[in-house]
Order: sequence, then structure tokens, then C-alpha cells
Amino acid sequence: MKIYMVRHGESEGNLNLSVQSNTEPLTETGIKQAKTVAKRLKTIDIDVVVSSTAVRAVQTAKEIVNELGVPHIKTELMVERRHPSRFLGKPRSIAEFRKYELLRKENLNNPNWRFEDGENFFDVLDRVKKSKKFIEEMSEKHIVVVSHGIFIRNFFGYIFMGEKYSTEFVSDTLRMRTSNTGITVFDVEKIEGATKWSIRTWNDHSHLPSRYRDWE
Repeated sequence: MKIYMVRHGESEGNLNLSVQSNTEPLTETGIKQAKTVAKRLKTIDIDVVVSSTAVRAVQTAKEIVNELGVPHIKTELMVERRHPSRFLGKPRSIAEFRKYELLRKENLNNPNWRFEDGENFFDVLDRVKKSKKFIEEMSEKHIVVVSHGIFIRNFFGYIFMGEKYSTEFVSDTLRMRTSNTGITVFDVEKIEGATKWSIRTWNDHSHLPSRYRDWE
């Protein structure tokens, strides 16, 4: 099994540097990026596309599905880390959001700390683990997964380190930048009843022009 994990195209929130909800659409540039990565993936014998339910991921996935003519599965497991509702749509630069970000970092090791309805690291990690199992239970051999920057980096961290992946390594993982429609490739093998994952490629964005966005 081979997994092609794709970050969504540029969204309005990426462009405006705002706190994104799941309703943020792609920009015109983001749609072009999605069409470009779709054409690149057409050279591979893809069986199915799985995406987050967020609009920007669904729009990206649809461009790939339209180009490849394969089924599309949506799941909430692979949405981006959820920020508190009070900040959605607001600039990331506002003092109130920056204060929340500091509080979140200060409480990173506390699985019981959450700011209102926002997610913490442990919530995201739980979805990462469930997503891994979701993929392993699929019968298709070549799968495109469309998700989000922070989710993909945490997924990478868990695949790389397994159960050793913890808050100790989050800051390092999040420094691994992801480009809009960048492709990360995983090999998945079943050997003697065990499932083994390996990382083949990180954030391949050679299909993009030299200038691209790399925000969350």
C-alpha cells in the first residue's frame, strides 16, 4: 500500500493569515494548485481519494477526483487542529489569539487542559492514531489523502516515532514546513501480521511554481 498525503491548496485563511474554520474555501491560486497536483497524480494508478471534511480539503480533493475519476471518501478524523470558536475568521495577529497560543504552549503537557472548545495536542494525536488505523483497514493499494499542515506534521511525527511521539517533540515536528499541495509519501506493508509504515518522501512540491504559501 502506498499513501500520498497531500496538503490542501491555498485557502482564503492562508492568504489573509486568519484563524481558519472548516468553511474556509480555496483561493483562485489554491484551485490552480489543486488542478496542478491532480495532473501530477494522474501519472500514478490511484484507487481512491480520502479527505478531511473541511471545505478547503474537499475542494482540493474534488479537483483530484475529477482528474482521476476515482471515489472520494470524507472523514472528520483528518481535519486540522480545532481552534476555539471565538477566534475563527479573526486575524492570527490579534492580541487575544496570541495570548491563547502562549497559554496553549504553556499547557502543552496537560491532557486535561483545553481553551473553551479548542483541541489540545492529545486530541489531535488521538485523531492521528485513528486515521492511521482507518487507512490500514482500507483494501485499496494506492491512496491519496488530502489533509492539513499541522495534522500532516503530527501524523508524520507519529509514524516516525510511534508511541514515543509526545509533546517533547512537537515543536521540532511543527518546524517541518508544508507547502500547499505538497505531497508526503508513505509505504505501508503487512509483514507477518504486523503493519509497518515507512516514509518515502516529505513535502514534494516540485509541481508548484517557485513562489508558494506555507502557512497552516
